[in-house]
Formats: sequence, structure tokens, C-alpha cells
Amino acid sequence: MTTDNSGRFTSGNAAKSPGRPRGMTAARKLDRLLTEKGAALLERAFDRAEHDDAVLAALLSVIASAEVSGAVARFGFAAAQAPQGDAN
Repeated sequence: MTTDNSGRFTSGNAAKSPGRPRGMTAARKLDRLLTEKGAALLERAFDRAEHDDAVLAALLSVIASAEVSGAVARFGFAAAQAPQGDAN
């Protein structure tokens, strides 16, 4: 980092890194992968689940999570909108 004559740091020399590079996030990558290859991935997962209980449990967990997420999105639920109990 450089300073000017008065001891102040010159512009453009920030000590902090600029952060995560812009680009595709993990969520976008997952969404694209599921859009492009979702059916094949599910078929493969079900084939593996027939022979492995751990795979079956993980697959059911993902499906249940997706169902809950879909219900939340469909009905517009949000933590901030959760009904409050009676004030009495």
C-alpha cells in the first residue's frame, strides 16, 4: 500500500480483498445442472437406491426437502409472515 505526502493511503490500494469473483454461484450451477440433466440424475439415484439404503434415505430426504420448499413457495410462507399467537 502506498501513502501520499500527508500519510493518507492513496485510492485504489485497499487492504481488503475484493471478495468472491463475480460469476455463477453454487445455486445457479445446481439449478442449471438439474435443468439440463435432472431426469437422468434422478433415474441414476433411484437405480442406486434400490441396492443401498443410505442412498435411499438421502434421496427421500432430498425429495421431502424439495416438497417442503415447494409448499413454502406456493403458499408464500415466510418466517416473518408466520402467524403470531394471541396477544392476550
